[in-house]
Amino acid sequence: MKIWHMVFREMKHRKWNLAGGILAVLLASGILVGSALALAGYGRHNKRLLDQKRRDLETRVIRWNNETRKDMKKLGFNIRIFPEGTDEEGVLSRRYSDKYMPENYATILANSKLATINHLLPSLRTEMDWPEYPGKPIILVGIRGELPLSHKKQKKPMETGQPVPPGKIVLGDLLYKRAGKKVGEDVVLRGRKFTIHKFYENKGNINDLTAWIPLSKAQEMLGKENLINEIEALDCTCATTDLGRIAAIRSEIEKCLPGTYVMEHKNKALARAESRQKAEEEGKAALAAEELHQGKLRSQLLAFSLVILPLTVVVAVIWIALLALLNVRQRRSEIALLRAIGTPAKKIMTLILARAGLTGLAGAIVGVSLPLIAFFIVIRITAIDSPSWPAYMFPIATLIGAPAVALLAAWWPAAEATRTDPADILRGQ
Repeated sequence: MKIWHMVFREMKHRKWNLAGGILAVLLASGILVGSALALAGYGRHNKRLLDQKRRDLETRVIRWNNETRKDMKKLGFNIRIFPEGTDEEGVLSRRYSDKYMPENYATILANSKLATINHLLPSLRTEMDWPEYPGKPIILVGIRGELPLSHKKQKKPMETGQPVPPGKIVLGDLLYKRAGKKVGEDVVLRGRKFTIHKFYENKGNINDLTAWIPLSKAQEMLGKENLINEIEALDCTCATTDLGRIAAIRSEIEKCLPGTYVMEHKNKALARAESRQKAEEEGKAALAAEELHQGKLRSQLLAFSLVILPLTVVVAVIWIALLALLNVRQRRSEIALLRAIGTPAKKIMTLILARAGLTGLAGAIVGVSLPLIAFFIVIRITAIDSPSWPAYMFPIATLIGAPAVALLAAWWPAAEATRTDPADILRGQ
């Protein structure tokens, strides 16, 4: 009788022993494969969720920064550059500097590769009375329009940074009302006639009491030819509020114009920028906390698996070994007869190990298939991601490893069976 025929007949004869062996391998391989797939699927799903949260945060930050830049542009310049020797308290009390610098300072800045500011606007600014229309003192500002930065794409000028045409004047809301004139009509300022070019609606700040005229005209009126006393700019990193920002701006400007004084005008847009930066920091902190939490959870699952999986394998090996030993003892007479009629010990050992190997293979096939089927069902009905292809190498390894483990577990009982003298067994029958 061929050896494989004997193996299958013996397996059919001792069904419960066979079922016990298959169950041992099934449980061990099922737990191994199920744990591996669950960990791989959880890791990939968790990575996708964290990546999505990270992209959402980046999208919100970009939107916040764009909104802040728009707010800053609406609310005007926030960086003021003054001549050397300017007293900050004097600027705050008079609203302008009593020191002067060459007009070409603005050109020098525009031609340098400034990275921290945009929208350069040189001006000559002073406070004066308006005899023709009595009232509180006004702020006269002479401007030539924004200077394009040579290394940057030309941007649309700020509202108060647009040049004033020759012979024209632009009035703040309160001055426009004081003059009682309309756009296109003439007004007189210190004996000089100007045509109202336009007016700015109420801003709720000093601009409402400001009159803008061409820079050359203001220099002529004040006797300050080729001089200015302020350069306004907009911080191009206004969406950030770190302590090093204004220091970086001062450092960059002082390299071009040594001795100048830089003042930052904090306004509502910067307050909003601060709140947005705080929200960004909170979002990053929440994302980092979530990553830390998920990492700890994954570590705990991995640690649990590293304990339970080896224990499962050990229990399965012992279980299979005991079943193989029981099977050998139940077949002592059969083995003794085979030995007595001259069957080689090697063939008998092959018979026992073949049975163990087939038991391990059958248990592995079922033990691998069930977790795979269950996992694919879970993937279909939930949002859990399917693990990447390397995770599926584990079931293949289990299909190969389970029969090998079963053979190893049955080796000692098989060796014992072939070493026993058949005469001793038959004498006791």
